[in-house]
Amino acid sequence: MHLPAQRRSRHRGNAGGREWSRAPPIRAGLARLPAGGDAPGTRGPHARRRQSPNHRRPVLRGGHRRRGGRRLPGRAARNRPRLTARRLSRRSRLKILHTADLHIGLESHGPTNPHTGLSRRLEDFLTSLDRIVDAAITERVDLVVMAGDIYKGREPNPTHQREFARRVFRLTKARIPVFLLAGNHDLPNAVSRATSIDIFHELDVGGVTVARRAGLQRVVTPTGPILIAALPWVTRSTALAHADIRSLAVHEFERVLVDLIVRSADELAEQIQAARADRGLAEAPAILVAHLHAQEARDGAERLLTVGTDPLVPIQRIALAAFDYVALGHIHAHQDLWRSPPAVYPGSIERINFGEEQEEKGFVIAEIARGSCEWRFVPLPARRFITIDVNAPTDDPTETTLRRIERRRDEIPDAVIRVRVRVSDENRALFDEARVRQALADGFWIAEVRADVDRPARRRLAGIEVERKSPMELLEDYFTEREVPADERARLRQYAALLLGRAD
Repeated sequence: MHLPAQRRSRHRGNAGGREWSRAPPIRAGLARLPAGGDAPGTRGPHARRRQSPNHRRPVLRGGHRRRGGRRLPGRAARNRPRLTARRLSRRSRLKILHTADLHIGLESHGPTNPHTGLSRRLEDFLTSLDRIVDAAITERVDLVVMAGDIYKGREPNPTHQREFARRVFRLTKARIPVFLLAGNHDLPNAVSRATSIDIFHELDVGGVTVARRAGLQRVVTPTGPILIAALPWVTRSTALAHADIRSLAVHEFERVLVDLIVRSADELAEQIQAARADRGLAEAPAILVAHLHAQEARDGAERLLTVGTDPLVPIQRIALAAFDYVALGHIHAHQDLWRSPPAVYPGSIERINFGEEQEEKGFVIAEIARGSCEWRFVPLPARRFITIDVNAPTDDPTETTLRRIERRRDEIPDAVIRVRVRVSDENRALFDEARVRQALADGFWIAEVRADVDRPARRRLAGIEVERKSPMELLEDYFTEREVPADERARLRQYAALLLGRAD
């Protein structure tokens, strides 16, 4: 279908230098129609013409179609149109869906689905991602930004890669561009090795932009171009490439990492100012997409998923005036850290462990124009985690625990549950764990039922008793004091053994 000349914009492809016509998005076209209209069934000047679904996106569907006797560019040309195609006015707003910390592949706290053979916790994460994709399509967003930690680990298995690729394909099929940033869980140990998301770049998947290094990206959306300053996780191997910092102490090394991140943000802001010299980008909005630990952020479960300390970056040093929105990833708790420009962590899409029991999960939808941004948080119905704490220094600790469970009966179905019971030393043998587990049978997963003997804790700042204990014994004391879950203890013991082996 040919639109009137005044409603068409010219774009140049890179196949032989030819030009082809692309209709602007339906929303932009309808916004210019005068009020009122013709009677149904007429073809007057105000009659709404039947729109092809191809007109929603600036790129035509299918390969090498002919129109008017001319051969249209192929896939490679369609994937990389020039950004000078259309200028944004200050009234034009891009709608962006911002998510992060998908952690596909995290399968703890759940059984295997006998029908699919997949972990039901994996299915939880995929279901949340499906809801995000559905929202992107329903809301007709112009861009989906995933700010790092796509997978649980840097080497996802083929099933995890397949499931994520299916969701990306749904977005690209709906003509929604996708921007993928590399987080600390996506990056390999060696700089020369591929990240877990590089495959989308190497296969030249149309509509998908991958950023594993800091840099300025120009992305075309249905509403117009957007400048994206990418700031992936800064690895220690990258910093160690500088010979002058290899001999620094730990605290000095952390400071150097922060300086590298801040310097990168400054350089990206300068590149944005330079890019706006292009007439087609003069009014384009600009965002920073960064995977880092902001100093002002409250910690989430990410602390338990990583070994070592993160460089803490002051948010005011990266939330610069050149950016209209700062899309953050890495911290699993949703939080808004800065007002102008907004600097937002959307949080993870599912609860990772009991440290996130009280956190609401979801994603962010932001409407952005140059110099302004409005955003909202959209909750997701993530899998619930509940903790039942019982103080039972009685003659029948089992009955006391069962009564407490009954009070919270409505919360138990489809939840991941842990029960922690404090009993006296004399009654520890009377605690019937099997009866407690039976009372929790309608839950999704019983993570732990634990009876701890309530003894007066002996606390000393220093002394012979502490000095006699081994590092692993002190670690066990720490687990008890901080009430670290059993599944986390096993993993942390492995890390401790590895570190102690290196020290030896």
